Amino acid sequence: MAAVLFTNAGLLAGLGALAIPVIVHLLLRRRTQRLRFSTIRFFAEVEQQTKRRRKLKNWLLLAVRLLLLALIVLAFTRPYLRQDAAGANAPLRRQIVFLVDRSASMNADGPGGPHWTQAKAAITKALSALQPGDRAALVSCAARCEVLSEFAPPEVIAKLVEQLQPAPTAGELGDALRLAARILALTAPRTTNSLCIVSDLQRSSCRALASFPIPNNADVKIIPIGDLLTPNLAVADLKLQASAAAQPQATIASFSDETSKPFAAELLFDGKPATKWQITLAAGAQTNLALSSPRLAAGWHSAELRIRISDSLALDNARFQTLFVPEPIRLLLVEPRQVPKLFLEETFFVASALDPSHGLSNGAPTGFALEKVTPAQLTARLASSSSRRQEAQASASPLEVVMLPGLKQVPPDAIAALKSFLDSGGGLLIFLNDAVSANFYNAELRDLLPVELGQAESVKDTPWRLREFQPDAPMFAVFRQPNSGNLAIPEFTRRFAANLTAGAAVRASFDDGVPLIAERRVGAGRVVWVNTSADTAWSDWPKHKTFVPWLHAVARYLSGRAGAASQEQWQSFTAGDDIPLDLGASAKGASLTLRREGAREVALNADENGHVRDADFEAPGVYSLRDASGRELRRFAVNAPVAESDLAAMTANDFEQHLARTEPPREPLIAEGLFGESNHEKELWRVLLLAALVLLFLELLLANRTLA
Repeated sequence: MAAVLFTNAGLLAGLGALAIPVIVHLLLRRRTQRLRFSTIRFFAEVEQQTKRRRKLKNWLLLAVRLLLLALIVLAFTRPYLRQDAAGANAPLRRQIVFLVDRSASMNADGPGGPHWTQAKAAITKALSALQPGDRAALVSCAARCEVLSEFAPPEVIAKLVEQLQPAPTAGELGDALRLAARILALTAPRTTNSLCIVSDLQRSSCRALASFPIPNNADVKIIPIGDLLTPNLAVADLKLQASAAAQPQATIASFSDETSKPFAAELLFDGKPATKWQITLAAGAQTNLALSSPRLAAGWHSAELRIRISDSLALDNARFQTLFVPEPIRLLLVEPRQVPKLFLEETFFVASALDPSHGLSNGAPTGFALEKVTPAQLTARLASSSSRRQEAQASASPLEVVMLPGLKQVPPDAIAALKSFLDSGGGLLIFLNDAVSANFYNAELRDLLPVELGQAESVKDTPWRLREFQPDAPMFAVFRQPNSGNLAIPEFTRRFAANLTAGAAVRASFDDGVPLIAERRVGAGRVVWVNTSADTAWSDWPKHKTFVPWLHAVARYLSGRAGAASQEQWQSFTAGDDIPLDLGASAKGASLTLRREGAREVALNADENGHVRDADFEAPGVYSLRDASGRELRRFAVNAPVAESDLAAMTANDFEQHLARTEPPREPLIAEGLFGESNHEKELWRVLLLAALVLLFLELLLANRTLA
């Protein structure tokens, strides 16, 4: 039962003042004598009715004023309701927020068994200890922390936990604490709030915990999973594309406190073994493996670096990458010298620059397919290429570029074949040498050359150098950036005087203004002429590092593939990232299929902009996106986050010391505003004053109507 008590009980005596206006009214009440007048008989009856109504309003107004005064007096006595002892000692209902870590490290296997199995068992045990009236909530910590359930009966949370699985992504416990704090702020009357954190407390996921305070009135219980230091080995990196900063390599790291046992590492291309290593790693060490890829055919390819070892976390024992090899640019090199040694050939430097592994079974693809012929074989080879162009045989791609060194004689039928080759869109690269006759070239090749040759010139003491070039020309695009190579370093000792022909353009010139590189269009193709030799007889340019990127750019320009890379490394993603797949406007609304080895196919649809959204790319591996006809559009790799490989953990005490506390930011309830926040004593003075305020407005309304 509840009893009404008063803080200022003495003020109740003020209620006696309510009798004063009643007594005054009774004392001053006048008695009237009734006299009958026939002339006003009917008016008197109306007056009596009006008088009775006025009297009723006056009594009602008096009652309202007396009640208003009584409420004010009672409010000053500060009355309150107190519950009996049985209600005050009733047990409080429990509200627990379970924060479960689902990051990749929870896939680890420790001495006590799999971490995830231990975590589920701990949550199930805590839920079983709750009473039917208690409530629990569930917050998940993974790449995207989320509230899986707000306060619900324990059996509902138990079903959710049973269905949960760890994710192969990283997770920040701080983000999950922020969500848990929001739920804990929603306190209900007569409840106790607590936070239960179930995690391996991995150090990499426990950053900036103090930035996410939890309410001060919430108890915190930490259930650590696993050991403080769990040994683990991981493939930390895989880079297959060479760059100026690094060569292709893989990194294997040890996150252990002791030397590992010998284990095997294996590089696979398209599922086939390519290279193997035997490795032993010291505690906390890492090693870099130099990689070389086999010669790959055009198209998409998958690479995998895997270590063969049984350690705590199997998720990071492999790393994936995808490569796209475009169709190579097919070049025909005309070699005039028949010599037993390759390095004595005139096209040796050109062939080495375009494809260093030409003729070898292994070697990274450069994007060029080379073929050598003698001048006598040139006509027949061009005729064969022309027939392939007409038949459009995918298995026998036609030539795209012909490289012509300095030749003393060019057969007339070869000149006609070159003209036809250019008309159909081919490219021709012409070098010079001492065997070249200016008169022959000017007469027989006048329809191909962008210049008219003059006298041969030579210098000994002061060699010529490249002075100016057009940076906007595709063949010099690679040199636009600072520190990309100095073209003024090579020295030139022999050349031809040359005059530009109509329709031709100079792309580079010597320091005295004589053209070094010129080009012109012939039909649908292009001709690039270089005023030096293909070997080192006239210059030392083939020995300098600027020769290779320039020659690659020229070959792509002549083939019509300027800007195309020889080997495209499609971006590798980390599990949990938002993976943008933009297929272009041509894929608008297309029906697609997503494949991953070891998983079922998933049907997808591109949106109106050709984007693929809302696809599940969390599991590490290689994904292949294909259209309705089965044609592969994209292939990309998803890898486990490297930070999850280090399984070093914090202690529960250290974790709790990093937590920050704060008062729960919440709006006071209306009931609390009126009765106070105590669960056992409800103050009534606010309610009384509110009622007095209502009566005050009512009194004003009645008083005005009565006077009127």
